[in-house]
Amino acid sequence: AWDLKLPFGTTASVLRNGSDWPAYRRDLRRQGADSDVGTFGAPTLDWKTYLGGSPLGEPAVLGERLVVPTKEEGLLFLSRSNGDQRAQFDPGTTCYTSPVVHDGTVYCGFDDGLYAMDRWGDQTWKHSTNNWVRTVPLAFDGVILFGDSDGTFYALDADTGRLQGSFNYDDTGFEVSPAIHDGTVVAGTAFTALGINYETGTVDWTTDITADQNSSYSKAPAVIDGTVYYPGKDAVCALNPNTGVVQWQADISDYGRIVSAVAGTDASLYVCTHDM
Repeated sequence: AWDLKLPFGTTASVLRNGSDWPAYRRDLRRQGADSDVGTFGAPTLDWKTYLGGSPLGEPAVLGERLVVPTKEEGLLFLSRSNGDQRAQFDPGTTCYTSPVVHDGTVYCGFDDGLYAMDRWGDQTWKHSTNNWVRTVPLAFDGVILFGDSDGTFYALDADTGRLQGSFNYDDTGFEVSPAIHDGTVVAGTAFTALGINYETGTVDWTTDITADQNSSYSKAPAVIDGTVYYPGKDAVCALNPNTGVVQWQADISDYGRIVSAVAGTDASLYVCTHDM
């Protein structure tokens, strides 16, 4: 489907600054945790601000700014120190996902494609898709990887938006945002987890796992110590990243459906549920 080269060192050393949180779930492994932070006391409120729209995703950090996604108002660029709005990017379409920051550029999916913009909210390019983009893009070494709700998975040039390659898996669409382990990109449709070869764009393995189809909540697997922890609809599955084989499964259906990505460390995993 494409021809990319995996850089030496791969994903473990991509983030070195413990204060940065540029991507959804912090890094390319989507762990949602930072072991460098240590312990801290009870949080206190520094400021709050009115967004004017429904936030269905998570903010990203861009220098001294927060990039906050909203369903109705697009992306809001807020001051980290006081919450004042500095800029806005509103293409006039709906945002159901979260932005990522890669080399100073913001990337985010909307219901008509993937957009790239600078820190002032000015669009640099757009790649139109066949359907809405609910997954959070994976930005790595000048490449943007993401899937749309038509079942197409894309690799784009981060600078220009030019298509490097794509493939269509099925019509249920990609609902689970990609993470990466060494040379394997782990993504998911409504019913299947996929292991995608980063360099070739071919699907190396598939595992049947039902996610929450057409959910308004962003989900992603977490790669921790060489294991993929994958969020299903009502269970968390531990997968071998090289084969997709299920190592164990934790059923949490008694607590409702899973409405978040998996976060965790080598000792504990965390998910949020919604009791329907």
